[in-house]
Formats: sequence, C-alpha cells, structure tokens
Amino acid sequence: MAKHTKKVLKAAQNTADAPQINRPTLAIIITIVAGMLILFGSIAGMAFYSLASPSILAQLCTTAGINMAQNMTSSMAECAQGVDLVYSTGIICGAIVAICGIKMRSGSIKTINKMGGIALAFSLASIFSGGGIIIGLALGVTGGLIALLYKG
Repeated sequence: MAKHTKKVLKAAQNTADAPQINRPTLAIIITIVAGMLILFGSIAGMAFYSLASPSILAQLCTTAGINMAQNMTSSMAECAQGVDLVYSTGIICGAIVAICGIKMRSGSIKTINKMGGIALAFSLASIFSGGGIIIGLALGVTGGLIALLYKG
C-alpha cells in the first residue's frame, strides 16, 4: 500500500510541475459568441424568407436582380433555392466558428493559432449570409485574429 501511495503522490507532483498553458480567454469568448451570432442570424434569415408571403418574396427577388417577367414559377423557385443556399452556408460558417472557439480551450498554442485562422476564414465567409447581423462577423474576425496571433 505504501508503494501505491508514493506513486500517487509522485504523479500528483508531476502534474503540478507541468507547465500550464495560458489560454486567450478573451479570444475564446469572442469567437464562441461570434459563432452563435452568425448561426442565429442565419437561422433567423432563413425563417424570415421561409415564412414570407409570395408577394414579399417576389418583391425581394426582383430587387435582387432576378428577371420575373420570363417565368414567374421558375424564377421564384430559383430565388428561394438561392436564399436557402446562402443561409445554409451561414449556418455552417456559424457552427464552425463556434466549434473553433470551443476547441481553443483544450488545445496547445499551435492548435489555438490554427483554430483562430479557421475561425477568421469562416467569419469572413459568413458575410454572404449577413455575417450574424454584421456584429458576428466583426467579433469573429477580432477573436480569430487574437487567437491567430497568440504567442502564449
């Protein structure tokens, strides 16, 4: 029993002596919040266009440059598919940015830098879906840059 106790004490001492990695807490929080804003902004946009009346959707599609005079049915369907594609991309970008923020908590400095770069790229890509009401885009770029440039 004494040998086991010594091993446990030795293991506890080794973990206490192990270097602690300082994490960029601000970057982690900002990146997770940015991912959530981008995700929820895209979900809200998709819900708005899904629930919009056909007359509002037709007006929005004609202002977006789709020629409604040729074929009303196919243009409306193409417009709705385009809107779904844009907001689906925003949902994916928001989820990836949030996951990058979560992964920054448990990785080494190299992983933190890599996740910061990925979060930065996907935050910039979210601009096509509104960027989480632009605030998510700005926060994602800020958090991604802080994590990308973090030295420990």
